[in-house]
Amino acid sequence: MNPALTNSDAPVPTDYRSFFERSPALLCTAGFDGAFIEVNDAFARALGFEVDELLVHSITELVHPADRAATLQAMADVAGGADVCFDNRCRRRDGAFCWLSWSVRADAEHQLLYFSARDVTELRDHADVVDKLLAELERSNTDLAQFAYVASHDLSEPLRMVSSYVQLLAARYSGQLDADADEFIAFAVDGAARMKALIDDLLAYSRAGGSVVLRRRVDCGVLVRGALADLDRVVAESGAQVVVDDLPVVDGDPGQLALVFQNLLA
Repeated sequence: MNPALTNSDAPVPTDYRSFFERSPALLCTAGFDGAFIEVNDAFARALGFEVDELLVHSITELVHPADRAATLQAMADVAGGADVCFDNRCRRRDGAFCWLSWSVRADAEHQLLYFSARDVTELRDHADVVDKLLAELERSNTDLAQFAYVASHDLSEPLRMVSSYVQLLAARYSGQLDADADEFIAFAVDGAARMKALIDDLLAYSRAGGSVVLRRRVDCGVLVRGALADLDRVVAESGAQVVVDDLPVVDGDPGQLALVFQNLLA
C-alpha cells in the first residue's frame, strides 16, 4: 500500500489498487465517521489539495454547511446497508465550492465507506442558466398574454364604432355614389370585419394562454355541434353548408377545443 495515499493500516482489498490510483474518477475511502482513509490523485486534484493535505480532514469538513446534514444522513444510510447517490457542495482549497455527485457503498466487515464522485459544477451552472431562462420566458409569456388582452380589449370599442359607421355608409349610400365610392366603402367594411376577427382571436388567445388546461375525455362531435349551434345565424346568412363526419373522442380541454372548432367554422 502506498503510504502517500493512506493514513490507516485498515485492511483494503488489493485487487483494485491499480484502478484506484490511476482512475480519472474521484475516488476515496473513509471510515463510518467520514474521516478520510485514502484518496486518489484525481480526487485531490479536483479539490485543489495535495493528497496528504486531505488525509487530515473528514468529508464532512469539506461539505458546504447547508449540505452537511443531508450528507451525514446519506452516510448513515450507507453505513446501515443502503447504496446511496447524492449531490453536495464541497470546498476547494481556494475556498470556492464545487458540486460533486457521489455514489457510496459500505464495507461493513472493514468499517469502510467507498466513495466515487464526479464534478458536476458545470452541469449545475448550465441547469441554473436554463432555469433562469425558463423563468424569464414564463414571465415574458405572461406579459405577452396580458398585453394581448389589454390591446384587444382596448381596440374593440373604437373598432366597433368605425365598423358601425362604415356599415351605415354602405347601407345608406350604396348605389347613390359612383362605382369607385361603392368599392371603397366595401373595402372599408371588409377591412373592419377582418380587423374585428383578428382582435377577437387575439382576445381569445390571451384568455386561453392564462387559463388552466383541464384535460379529460372529450367528444369532438359534441363540441362541433355546439359550435354550429352558436354560429347558426352566421352559417345561415353566409349560405354555407357544413358537413361533419364522425369525429373521435380525445384527451383535451373541452373549453379550448370548443374555441378551436368555433374559430375554424367561423
